[in-house]
Amino acid sequence: MATSRTNLIRSFLTATACALILCPASLAFSDWLDGLDEIKIGDRTYPVCPEEYLTKLGFAVREVPDDQNAAIEYVKAINLYVKEPADLYAVYGYVQGSVWIPEANTLIPWLEKNAPAIAALREAAKKKDCKFPFLMKPEQPIFNMLLPHLSPMRQMARLLAIQGRYLEHQKKYHEALENYLVIARMGYHISGEPLLISGLVGIALDSISAKSIESCILRNRLDTDTLTYLLRRLDGLGRSAENYLPAMCTEKVAGLSMLDFLFNRPAEFYSLFGSDEGRGSKLRGLLGIVQLKPLGLRAIMKSDFRRYWEQMDEWNGLPDHIALRPENRLDEKIIEELPPWSLAKLLLPALSRARVSFVRMKATKAVLTAEVALEIYRNEKREYPRNLDQLKGILDKIPADPFTNEPLKYRRTERGYVVYSVNADFEDDGGQGRLTTQDKDIVGRYPLPEPKPFEPGGAK
Repeated sequence: MATSRTNLIRSFLTATACALILCPASLAFSDWLDGLDEIKIGDRTYPVCPEEYLTKLGFAVREVPDDQNAAIEYVKAINLYVKEPADLYAVYGYVQGSVWIPEANTLIPWLEKNAPAIAALREAAKKKDCKFPFLMKPEQPIFNMLLPHLSPMRQMARLLAIQGRYLEHQKKYHEALENYLVIARMGYHISGEPLLISGLVGIALDSISAKSIESCILRNRLDTDTLTYLLRRLDGLGRSAENYLPAMCTEKVAGLSMLDFLFNRPAEFYSLFGSDEGRGSKLRGLLGIVQLKPLGLRAIMKSDFRRYWEQMDEWNGLPDHIALRPENRLDEKIIEELPPWSLAKLLLPALSRARVSFVRMKATKAVLTAEVALEIYRNEKREYPRNLDQLKGILDKIPADPFTNEPLKYRRTERGYVVYSVNADFEDDGGQGRLTTQDKDIVGRYPLPEPKPFEPGGAK
């Protein structure tokens, strides 16, 4: 358990940037936690941090009324969830990423057992706001927080996606799309927590939603009324990408906490991070210097953080299509210029990679929006348009590629179309790639590739 907890903290800190500048973050609590010292999430119980301690750390604690807080229903769903049977892992994995097949009927009893959890997720999606309790013991450093809801929320998204495939199989397309839109709402709710790792998980849920929607509309050739309804609701997809800057604000708070922890409790600091290969020896040397307590060392380290964040704040103010060009990604250059013994050099990740993930989600939404409009056009004209400008009237404006700030690439093909973003490498690969991808272009196309045959002994 200690190893698992240490790995969780280490994973969080790998994604956490450090700085001197203290920027208040918003954390929400509601009456459901009043007087509670702990809360059960899944099969474990966790300590609930009192608001007073958060306020002392500099967080602006906001209240969220119970009737607006989706976290209440999400915790309920997590605690109601029935794990997929081990002997069904292969078909579970296949259906999640493909289509419903006869072998998947073995999943129906599992879906039925999870009906209460699914109902709680749908109820949560109706809520205006969301904030899970802040889980850690009082007087601990802020980066010692526990985030046990993140992994189960991904499980919940997969559950909804699999049920959506079953609904498609039953030709209940509207209900299937509602499932996929609930996944997107979950992503937005999670990303609203002022933490980078929560934002990245939110984007992962948005990606599950986007791939499921694309598969549904292109494999089933939906009618215009359903597609028009979906187009109106697509505003709810990809909203996790809106929360990059709030997440960066909280990274500064975590950085200050980490720096103070290093100077005040160096041995404990090393016990958390010294086992990392390649980092342990550098940390040992750094901790030796810290324990000597030379005058000005803390000020020098804070200066490194300050310089990093002053430049990063300026970079974060640039438009995506300018900031993310390879020659403009400042953070890696800043880190390289820091002295070898600098704590910032050892622990700061390259945050441009995080920003790329958020912008990829914007591109995915733009491509999917174009795909829905292309299907509406085809239903009306019996062919795909020659160019995206012909979608005017269906769309208020033609989606732009956030990486170039120019229209998405598009071409009509013999059997359908290809529409795409050039992705973070800014290279036009001619539409090679998938809708949610980290290499090549970010692509929507019709027809979709045929599903691969199901292999009962495939990877679990």
